[in-house]
Amino acid sequence: MLAEQPLSLRELVHVIKAKAWGIQKAFEMFGDGRTRLMMWEERLVGWAPPPNGWVKLNFDGLLRGEGMAVADGLSRNSTGDWVYGFTTNLGICSIFEAELWGCRLAYNKLGTMAVGGC
Repeated sequence: MLAEQPLSLRELVHVIKAKAWGIQKAFEMFGDGRTRLMMWEERLVGWAPPPNGWVKLNFDGLLRGEGMAVADGLSRNSTGDWVYGFTTNLGICSIFEAELWGCRLAYNKLGTMAVGGC
């Protein structure tokens, strides 16, 4: 979400805390991220564009073999055009930490764009 006015530091911290709270709740429900869950649910997932003048931000953290973690994300505008994306190797960490890194990197890039442009 990229509004006409950049988010204040207080607003940015609030958004990140809210995301971290949601990630923590999922972490509490499904374990430490190192345990394979045998529950599978198949569902179709779609993407809905943000309002005109806004940017939608999607980010994720994931674990690969041997606990190696990756964080990635992308952003698209209201017409679905790609605005920016990133991926980074994090080394060994928990899924919770990987999700938080994804959040942090995504919002850092968003703040850079709001202040100085792409």
